[in-house]
Amino acid sequence: MAKNPLTTNCGDWHLSWGASTTKVGKLELDPMTNTFIWKGRSQGRHGRTWNRGARAEFTYQDGEIRIIFQHGDIPITSELIKACERILAQEM
Repeated sequence: MAKNPLTTNCGDWHLSWGASTTKVGKLELDPMTNTFIWKGRSQGRHGRTWNRGARAEFTYQDGEIRIIFQHGDIPITSELIKACERILAQEM
């Protein structure tokens, strides 16, 4: 099965190792609506997880995101922007 080129890992694990703000998940671009969808959870030390089922849908343009829908905590904006850029680079 081929990997979807419009999907990338996205989270802020390395920015806050073991802190309660750690989020891990996957970001994908819906080419039909041109919106990004992040799905994930929070993870702490020793594999402890919470925030399961977190989800956000947003648009990305000119280095800025605009949240359309959000449920639960999501990664920090700079990590979402980096992930959007990775996906858009794969598209070309």
